[in-house]
Amino acid sequence: MSEIKNILIATALSITVMIGWQSFTASKNKNTPITETEKIVQIAEKNNSDDKEISTENTNNVNNTQISEIKKVEKLDPKAIIKIENEKISGIFSRQGLSFNQLTLKKYKEAIENESPEVELLNKKDFLYYSDFSFTANEETNIELPNKMTIWETDSETLTNEKPVTLNWTNKDGIKFIIKISLDDDYLFKIERSIINSTGNSISVNFSSKIHKEIDDKDLSGGVAHEGAVGFFNKELVKVSYSKLLKKDSLVLRSKDKNDKLSWVGFGDKYWLSGLIANEKNMSVVVRGDTNDDGRFVQIDSHFPKNIEPNSEFSRAEYLFAGAKELALLDKYESEQGIIMFDHAVDFGALYFITKPIFMLLQWIYKILGNFGIAIMILTLIIKFILFPLTKKSVISMNRMKKMQPRIDEIKAKYKDDKTRMNLEIVALFKTEKISPFSSILPMLLQIPVFFALYKVLYITIEMRQAPFFGWIKDLSSRDSFNIFSIFDPLHLNVSHYFNLGVLSLILCGTMILQQKLQPKPATDNGQMAMMKWMPFIFMFISASFPAGLLIYWSWNNIVTVLQQIFIEKVMIDNKK
Repeated sequence: MSEIKNILIATALSITVMIGWQSFTASKNKNTPITETEKIVQIAEKNNSDDKEISTENTNNVNNTQISEIKKVEKLDPKAIIKIENEKISGIFSRQGLSFNQLTLKKYKEAIENESPEVELLNKKDFLYYSDFSFTANEETNIELPNKMTIWETDSETLTNEKPVTLNWTNKDGIKFIIKISLDDDYLFKIERSIINSTGNSISVNFSSKIHKEIDDKDLSGGVAHEGAVGFFNKELVKVSYSKLLKKDSLVLRSKDKNDKLSWVGFGDKYWLSGLIANEKNMSVVVRGDTNDDGRFVQIDSHFPKNIEPNSEFSRAEYLFAGAKELALLDKYESEQGIIMFDHAVDFGALYFITKPIFMLLQWIYKILGNFGIAIMILTLIIKFILFPLTKKSVISMNRMKKMQPRIDEIKAKYKDDKTRMNLEIVALFKTEKISPFSSILPMLLQIPVFFALYKVLYITIEMRQAPFFGWIKDLSSRDSFNIFSIFDPLHLNVSHYFNLGVLSLILCGTMILQQKLQPKPATDNGQMAMMKWMPFIFMFISASFPAGLLIYWSWNNIVTVLQQIFIEKVMIDNKK
């Protein structure tokens, strides 16, 4: 009976891995056309000939915002360009339309090769991913506002971490609009907007911010990591995938809590994040998607309405994060800037309480040794050390089961025609001899959360991206790059084109077979025994798509388990005898 439980557990694990593997590789791309809903109630005036503006409000009048679907890129005045530069990023900000048009991450490359280009996060010209800041009208507004064609005056043509830029524009009534943009040493922009109302009348204006992104197939491919809208607003973590946004699952947020904390909403991909950050008091946010003849788009609109009294001034500060989801940096922004739950931009998932500590321990070991592969192996030793008391109990239990094997064989022979009676007799034997079969699998069960947490760490953390090990393993977060079927390529059989099996999967298979050799003979029928014998080969092919770092952990864990078992059997048990 206990052996059957072990088989069921192993089978369940196999199914779990298979399902995970299929979901990892399967595409979830569904380009369902978007129909108009009750939220879209009117078409607003165009700001210029290049944009189509849509006014959106929900049926309870909780939000009043505009969503822009870009048809083509504005013809920018080349003299209106402000260069962005620090050690981590370079890019372009346009003072015509107040738009972050292009942003390159200088630390990261698209691929491992040296000649690979740097990662380009924002690009308004080629793939329509940008952010802009503006002043928009509401029902009470009857003043001239700057629009997308307005070219603002500037005090500098370069924005760096040491040199902020101040822009200003004055309308015909003498109302002055001022924007100060500063950049830290990393990926955080601070945008401080001010309005000086020197007239004798009060004015009502929306401080508006936007992130607009064009969606392609890779954004909809699915996977372990959440890709889509993500943020923390109204004390809740919010997530909506790109697929759902394109199916008209709009996200409408209106501030409820009057606090001084900074909330955030952005577009989070596997490794990158662009997010709007602000004090959420009186702020509203709409996130939605659309599909039209020009492509698929998602957009975040943030609005803060303000009534400014005569002869007075009002200022509001917001932030734009545009960069890599480096966990230490996100934690730093949370503690120093007060950005709530900013580390949740990294999708640690339901096992957050395990996954994040494991990653932090891995990173600490990495800082000492300088190799994430070695750090994974050291982490394995730490886990095995913590579980050693349970492992010892497990090995002792298995050894006692080995000694009971002749008596189990007798029971099997005696009741071979009565499976129910046979299982009852085996259970009674275990009870009489005080053997707990569960203790033999407990260490394995406790390591399952660690296994999946490490899988998540390898897949989603930017720090593990393109992290090398030794030899041919150049990226621990990707599958084993050495395909053994490539040996047939000189024969022009194209075998490697259809099959991909790496060396690490073979090593995993070997360690699983070695583990099986040391296990007690299961008290079960030949069919179940055959299935158990085939399990290493099944996992060999399933694991071919897993990150190389996970296979290193799995194989090394099996090897350490075998060494522990031999040590306990030959040293501790024999010496005790």
